[in-house]
Amino acid sequence: MNSNFVNSAIGTLSTWPAYGAGQSIIQKHKPCAESNIRSPRSENASAVSKPRYLEKLESYLRRELQALDSAKIISQELRLQPYRDVFDFFMEDFKTYKPLLCAIKNEYEVTLAHQRERIRSLEPLKAMLVSVSEQCDKRIQEIYEKEKHEVKTLKMEKDNLLKMIDNLKDEKISLQAQVSKLQEEMEDVYLKYRNECDARKLLISDINELKHQQEDLRLSQDHIEEQGEDPVTLAIALRMAHSDLAKTQVELNTLKADYGDVVPRRDFEKQEKTLAVCVEKTELLQKDLSQLQREHKSLLQINQQVVQERDYLSKDLEDLQRSTSPGPLWEKCVDIFPEIFQRWSKLSDGKTSGQLVDVLLTELGKRILKDKDFFPGMKGRQLSLSEFLITYLQKKFGEASVEWSYTLHETCRIQLMNEQIHSFYKVLMAQVSGILLTLFSA
Repeated sequence: MNSNFVNSAIGTLSTWPAYGAGQSIIQKHKPCAESNIRSPRSENASAVSKPRYLEKLESYLRRELQALDSAKIISQELRLQPYRDVFDFFMEDFKTYKPLLCAIKNEYEVTLAHQRERIRSLEPLKAMLVSVSEQCDKRIQEIYEKEKHEVKTLKMEKDNLLKMIDNLKDEKISLQAQVSKLQEEMEDVYLKYRNECDARKLLISDINELKHQQEDLRLSQDHIEEQGEDPVTLAIALRMAHSDLAKTQVELNTLKADYGDVVPRRDFEKQEKTLAVCVEKTELLQKDLSQLQREHKSLLQINQQVVQERDYLSKDLEDLQRSTSPGPLWEKCVDIFPEIFQRWSKLSDGKTSGQLVDVLLTELGKRILKDKDFFPGMKGRQLSLSEFLITYLQKKFGEASVEWSYTLHETCRIQLMNEQIHSFYKVLMAQVSGILLTLFSA
């Protein structure tokens, strides 16, 4: 069989333009061939033109592609068809390589069919993904609108609080100005009162002194009239009186200097009460300001928490979009297996999706083996296990067959420790021959 493909005497197969003019030849020899054996074409490959048959094939391919381009057809299947025709022509003309080329073509066709089937099976998942994405986007938009409204409300409250704080600051400044003005007025009033008080004291002192002088003069006149004292004695008494007057004046000036700045107790108590009222108002305003500052700080913290929660929800949404997969409706198993209706609640209690798939496969195998010793649909025709399983799931579950097939595939792929499920997965994916299916069923 190998002699039909490669000449063992030569050891290489030269194709154009590998041996064309101006190009080096890189050939791979067989392990058993001698290193000094070379292709006869490599000796005279200086000026070899392109084969005519190759030119015809290229001309045909070029015409077909130009026709598709002129018709503005962008379908990949239609663009692939001219290449298939050229490959068929090439395969028909080269009879010797036809089996190998046919095998290559069949393998490519099988691969393309498999890829088309995968794409077709993934279309519902794509639609579902688009729907879930739209729902998530809508939910994100709703959350964003809600947060936007809340943030707007918080900003308005913040502005109002800032305005209130500014008003309180202005009021505090105004009160401080009033207190300063009242203190200045109180100083002026106190100065006037002190001057009047001193003047009053001086006036009273002068009046008392005049009264005493008048009384002394009257007494001295009476005494002179009664006793007829000597004028010298009177002069001495007058001199002593002037001396006492000087001493009294000194004492009066000393009292003025010592007690000139003393405030009357009544005015002091009045001003002290006024100052206490102003201090109390200032403390109340300071408390209100501190309360507003604390509320503003708490509002800022709440805003930051809302922003963090929004970021956390967005991240959870992205994780859900990446990890969420559709789950099957396990309640339908009751309709599929009515004979185990009483046992299904016990079988499915506390089990995960993978364990429920194991239970489903076990019950499915028991039921199939009980009815017949072969799979329905396999009699009289060559049908793969994957095609049979898809047909069976569509028949039993209808529209939910895609979810069941996806869950069954993922569970079988994950459950590598279970030998039976792993063997079933290999047969399902056509990794082993169909003989293992009989052994697995047994």
